[in-house]
Amino acid sequence: MKFFMCVLFGNALLAFAVAFYLQAVLLLRVMRASNNGMGIGDSNSVQANLMRFINGEIWPDLRWKWSRAVLWLACSVALLFALGFAFQDSN
Repeated sequence: MKFFMCVLFGNALLAFAVAFYLQAVLLLRVMRASNNGMGIGDSNSVQANLMRFINGEIWPDLRWKWSRAVLWLACSVALLFALGFAFQDSN
């Protein structure tokens, strides 16, 4: 069981690394594509470009990879904690 938990921890760590990398790529792309203004009504602000990304209007290939990485991370961490708590007394 200890080996299985180590494998799950490695999977969660790898999922975090991939999601962190893709999040950094996303933020750099959004910052590069946006102007410096942070205005609410500005259609080229960071917030507007981030919402356009989430809605799928810009960078659909990155959106697909990013959403899969976030889903992988969420599932990996949830599985790690669920099985860790379920089998914590089995040692």
